[in-house]
Amino acid sequence: MKKMKLIDRANEIYAKKGQSAVFDFANKHKIGYEYCPPCETSSPAIEHECLVCGSTTKPQLDITIIDAGDMIFCPLELKDKLVDEDLIHFDGQDWLCFEGNAEAIRELI
Repeated sequence: MKKMKLIDRANEIYAKKGQSAVFDFANKHKIGYEYCPPCETSSPAIEHECLVCGSTTKPQLDITIIDAGDMIFCPLELKDKLVDEDLIHFDGQDWLCFEGNAEAIRELI
């Protein structure tokens, strides 16, 4: 399917069956996911356009974020995007450790 056809079809699906049906549609068509701030989650997107709400999405880097309750652990690649972090070493590598919310971190990357 062409981009506009996929977007139009996703809009129809959302109007009739809701967000989860759009996710099913995207998975069936192997459409990638990106972080959508208005949806507050990873949503299917084409060319940085959310198929659920139409907002601009943010590409997601393939970065592991460990959410351990009140503490978040991120790889060093995020150092320039974070403040008030501590460096710790576990599982054979260095990690940034700070208080925060994993979804807030995903918005940064």
